[in-house]
Amino acid sequence: MKRIKNTLFPILTMLAFGILVTSCKDDFTEEDLLEQQKELSDEQAAENAAAIALASSLLDYTVNLHEDNKPIAGATVSVTNQADGTVITATTDANGNAVFVDIKLGGHNVAVSAENISDFSYLVDFGKPVEGVHYQNINERIVPIESSEASKIEGFIVDGESTATIKGVVSIETDLTNSTSEVPQDITIRANLDAEVNAEHSGLESSGGGSFGSIYVLGSFTFTQGNIGVAVVDNTTGEYSMQVPAGTDGTTVELLIPLVEADQTLGWSYENGNFIGPTFGTQPAIFGPDITTAGVPVVDGVTASFTEVPPPGRGVTLNNFTRAPRQFPSAGFDFNLVNAFPYVNNLRQFRIDGTFGSYDFKNTPIATIEDPIEGDTPEINTQMYWELQSGFRYEILTGGKYGLQSNVEVYADFIDDQDAVRDSELIDVVPAGLSGSLPLGIRNGDGALNIEPDYLVTEVRIRFVPLGAETTPATGVDLGNGSIINFSMLETNSLYNSNPSVTFSEVNASGHPAINISLGFLYDFELDNSGNSQSYVIPPTITYRVQKPDNTFTSKEIIFVGSGDVDNFNFLAFVSMTSANFYKVTDGNLQFTTPITQGTDLLLRTNFHHIGNNPPEVLVVEPEHEQASATVNVQDGKVLGLANIKPGSGYTSEVELTLNAAQGTGASIALTDFTTVPNTGEVIWDGSSTLLDGGAGYSDTANTAAENFTAETSVNIKNGETKIVNINYGTGSTVADIQAPL
Repeated sequence: MKRIKNTLFPILTMLAFGILVTSCKDDFTEEDLLEQQKELSDEQAAENAAAIALASSLLDYTVNLHEDNKPIAGATVSVTNQADGTVITATTDANGNAVFVDIKLGGHNVAVSAENISDFSYLVDFGKPVEGVHYQNINERIVPIESSEASKIEGFIVDGESTATIKGVVSIETDLTNSTSEVPQDITIRANLDAEVNAEHSGLESSGGGSFGSIYVLGSFTFTQGNIGVAVVDNTTGEYSMQVPAGTDGTTVELLIPLVEADQTLGWSYENGNFIGPTFGTQPAIFGPDITTAGVPVVDGVTASFTEVPPPGRGVTLNNFTRAPRQFPSAGFDFNLVNAFPYVNNLRQFRIDGTFGSYDFKNTPIATIEDPIEGDTPEINTQMYWELQSGFRYEILTGGKYGLQSNVEVYADFIDDQDAVRDSELIDVVPAGLSGSLPLGIRNGDGALNIEPDYLVTEVRIRFVPLGAETTPATGVDLGNGSIINFSMLETNSLYNSNPSVTFSEVNASGHPAINISLGFLYDFELDNSGNSQSYVIPPTITYRVQKPDNTFTSKEIIFVGSGDVDNFNFLAFVSMTSANFYKVTDGNLQFTTPITQGTDLLLRTNFHHIGNNPPEVLVVEPEHEQASATVNVQDGKVLGLANIKPGSGYTSEVELTLNAAQGTGASIALTDFTTVPNTGEVIWDGSSTLLDGGAGYSDTANTAAENFTAETSVNIKNGETKIVNINYGTGSTVADIQAPL
């Protein structure tokens, strides 16, 4: 029962009981209280501080000691305050009780000794003053309360009749490369004595009924006489033996088996999900009852490692693209008539588009291809078409003088650039009326006209031919319409290094014609190693993206080296980019072999015409080197040779082999048949080898199978009995992630 200590006056005690429940605040700590005192007067704060100090030393504590539910009298119980070292001693009475009055709160070490029982000790912690348990706060005044707690503890007789023995062998797998278990080093097995002694401890209860939990410090119970509940594992044999308290009807003993951290010898091939190749060594690992093995890496018992391949070359490119001049059209090429746009010529790599203009031409317009860098400015031959549809239109300007009612033939004369009549077509017959003159005005002739002159028409003249007497000839003007039906190119040797422009002159029509020419060019270029970050052993694949006249794109891997005529359509020689004779490696830089020579010309030029305005795009697919690898065949402890061989690529010296094994010795394999690429210096192994010695003692797999922790950690045992409990830590779990990804 809690008792309020009256340090003020009697009525205050009555008030305290009257407001005890409402003033209780379980979570109000000593620190909160001291903070609150800052707002009080100095005198009141001093009184409250003294009251708190008093409340901290009004605890009554009872230790009840028994054996098989029989009180143990005459036992000496000492309680030592952990803060100031104060020791209070009491002796158990006939009921087995040792009572300590007005001890301080906080941590205490309790030691018990008596005849015929094993000496032991344990820790209790009564905590700090709690409102409602150790004091009340009444109108800002602190009122201390006396409180009490108790512990009921089992004692064990020293004569051995109340003890039993647990022993066994402890093993661990810290070397997965052999079949023999190891012994964990420097470990101690303990029994959970908290459960064995069946310690019962009172909880603190507030006036409101709330519990403050046990005051006993778990795991602190220790026998101080004899080696009870403790066993040191022998570092050589792995054996251990301990005595534990046990009753006649049997006691369940819990073994406390420690976590073990140790380096584990094993083989592995992965780290953090990345394949690193078979590796042998040690990895930190943890072992214990709560550790589930993550599995054992699967690694061959004998592995083959080869010389590391150097990194592949990086950084080369093509640059300084310059258009090679070309003819348009090429010499000797019969250029087809363009009678529809766009005109696309993939063979000669150009495209023409534009418009023929309107349908009211009076002459043939003159077109020229401008901007050659060499040679004359070529012309385009324009072919026209005139036709009589609803009569060729012309106008009679003066009627002339003819015989009465005589007929006059009307002709359309086509005049060339030499002022000569090249074609003449009858377009109409007109009678002179009663006046002897032709009627004035615009007429549609009824003659048939269908002419496609292939010469330059500078004018269409109207001519009147009388079929009777004529005094004065009539005059007239052409109102007929001509249209462009196609263009053709005149042969030329002019050179261009950009798309030429086409100009039209002498255009006598409402709608102007237009021609746009897009040429495909070859490009001279250079090989650029200035950006190389790694030396080359294997050359890259270099492609360039080409735009064709039909506006599609293609990638080309072939590069021409040689000379040819200036239009670049007839190279005298070329070498493929994929040919081993096309490139060489000098000091890690990629170079082309000496270009093929023709006279004094040296050309390094693309082989395909690119029609875009900008140079072709370059794509360099860098080479990749492959590490040589193989597996090792093992049978009956001997190495038989290599299998699953990958010779690798990108080596600059002969590949060397090393056999790695967790166990076994003496095996030796020689690699044979190496060749060197002359231009690049790459050393190629064809995968051949010779077994020199098979050795002995090798295994197919490097690691043993995975084992989980196994042990009977909860043992039911009677006094005087001995039980064997073997403990196998198993293969544990490595700290690093060395498992193959799922």
